[in-house]
Amino acid sequence: MLEQLDLTSREGQLKALYLMFGEDREIGNYIANHPKDSLEAVLDFHMGAYEYMQYGMPSNSKKGSKARLFDWKDDQSLILSDFQAIYGIDLMTYQAHWYQFAQLFKACLYREDSLLSQAISARAPIPGNLKGEMKKHAQAKQKAWKLPLTQDEINQIELARFNS
Repeated sequence: MLEQLDLTSREGQLKALYLMFGEDREIGNYIANHPKDSLEAVLDFHMGAYEYMQYGMPSNSKKGSKARLFDWKDDQSLILSDFQAIYGIDLMTYQAHWYQFAQLFKACLYREDSLLSQAISARAPIPGNLKGEMKKHAQAKQKAWKLPLTQDEINQIELARFNS
């Protein structure tokens, strides 16, 4: 994906242009003649998509809570399953404009029957007013849907252990 490329290097910039424009010869000629404008267009488009949705971080969580609710890599099977079940779309073969995908993706989050919606809901901070069996049930769901730790989270835990 684009965010994994080093866009400060020429190689990263060329890969970004290829990812966004593909192998279309006519577009390729335009890019060759206008590389700076083409790269700017790619970055504007990409950043616009990122501003369209918040990626993985809770929007209404308690102050100080940094629990991840979503991860593109770890949740890819949920996304694939939901698109197949809800829309009849096989994302492994389907070619979609990013904004179309983003709208369909966002709609999945609002459906109670969506696996992704269920996972994100379970990962959200447990409300303080839950008690007894309801709280135990919420904790069990949270544990079942928990995302694996990122390398950064592992590093922070190890650093805290080292410093204590």
